[in-house]
Amino acid sequence: MSTTLAQSTRPVASFIFENKAAEEVKMCLAPGHYDVSEVCSDALTNPTKYDVRYTNVRVLQDAGYNCDQIADDTSYCKVGISGSNTVTIKGTSKKTRYRDFLNYAKLTGLRITMMRFTDLSTDDNPDRAIFQQELEITTSSIGAKAGSDFVQLSQHINPANFLQNFIEVNLQDKNLLLDETTLLFLTIPANAKFQIDFTLAK
Repeated sequence: MSTTLAQSTRPVASFIFENKAAEEVKMCLAPGHYDVSEVCSDALTNPTKYDVRYTNVRVLQDAGYNCDQIADDTSYCKVGISGSNTVTIKGTSKKTRYRDFLNYAKLTGLRITMMRFTDLSTDDNPDRAIFQQELEITTSSIGAKAGSDFVQLSQHINPANFLQNFIEVNLQDKNLLLDETTLLFLTIPANAKFQIDFTLAK
């Protein structure tokens, strides 16, 4: 396969994040080897129907990680864990679920080579607060952190982008595999709404 064709066929998964709270949320974008599953029911709409959700933030908190919410397609269980579901996530395509994206990246061994952050704020003078955050890439071993690397999003602002409404973070040199030993964290500012496009490649 030619280099041009290989680049054009790289999978891209896009998701919209929206923090509906008036406070920032430290979100885990990928929980590594930790089992964050929990059995839940919706006490309001269908209390007799149970499903499995991957939102048990206490598992990460007990392991020593600073985390308020775990990224997933569904909301938190109504009871049994600390924190609240203030950040919603949806794919730009109805066919793309966040859980499927994580599983696909893990099973195929593809790396995240690019993350594009697009601010979707409708304010007349948006503060682009998401661009002032840092992406934390953490490796783990059983029961302990093995080290963290931090990517400052503000260092990737391109002056040539007139509207300054998106940034592209090149992660080629990070060898960022969403495997069992890798966790990703991102602080989401209060009332922020933005899109992340994840580009995957070998």
